Amino acid sequence: MVETVGRKGAVKFFREQAGYSYDPKTQTEEEGREECARELAKAEQWEWDEGYTFDWEEDDIPFECACDNPDCESHEPHTAYVCIMRTPAGASCQSLCGISFGPGVEPWGQAYKRVVEAELASEQMADAGY
Repeated sequence: MVETVGRKGAVKFFREQAGYSYDPKTQTEEEGREECARELAKAEQWEWDEGYTFDWEEDDIPFECACDNPDCESHEPHTAYVCIMRTPAGASCQSLCGISFGPGVEPWGQAYKRVVEAELASEQMADAGY
């Protein structure tokens, strides 16, 4: 399979930034990581091609801090976010809430924002029968 430059970059990004799973009976851990990265890159490309969009907003419920983050000295609740995936017509089709990027950190420019969006796209792709 020939991949475009952007696609290769996406696979590398998801390999480095996203979680993964694997079946130890049929795959090595690295094979599972690669498969998951390729699936997320495929889902991301699909949502772009199809015209899906994402809205991010603050969640009504704060993220209760239980982190070991050394930058989090207060252990106060963090701002949590909601990500809503929208169809090309603007209807809500997938969502995730309770997303925290850490104390005082907004989603803009964060690698995990892209991972969340690709995960939601993967869910939508499956729901759409792809």
